Amino acid sequence: MSVTFVNLPLLALSAGVALTVVAGSAFAAETETVEENPTLAQTPGDQPAISPPYFLTPEMSDQLAFEQAIAADNSAALIMFLARNPDTKQVTEVRQLLAARKTPDNLVVIEAVAAGDAEVVRAFDAARLAGNRESWDAFMKLHGGHPLAAQVQYFMP
Repeated sequence: MSVTFVNLPLLALSAGVALTVVAGSAFAAETETVEENPTLAQTPGDQPAISPPYFLTPEMSDQLAFEQAIAADNSAALIMFLARNPDTKQVTEVRQLLAARKTPDNLVVIEAVAAGDAEVVRAFDAARLAGNRESWDAFMKLHGGHPLAAQVQYFMP
């Protein structure tokens, strides 16, 4: 099928009506909106129809964040999950995964994952790995106002 573009004089059409030119003849036809028929929304170059927005439920968002933290395969990502998602159903599993990790992350990794919270994450991980009350007390003294402070009770001996 070939498409021919023609320059037509300005026509006044009512809303919901489109002018179609087929084989040199012009036809006015009722149209559908994208809201009525999402398959009408096309991207340039005859790409497939644009999908409607995909909305995540809070539970789906928590699960996605959990999966991303695990996929990152470092302690910093798990610690940041605890800081950002303290009330999710995945928290217990994240704490168990974190407890199984016995070496600290590289400082570059911590910076990449935690950015502005890198020092807090590093201190939290250091206290966790030290595993003694003095380390946790030092963490609380420096970072007691951070959301990670609420997680200390689960790691302190």
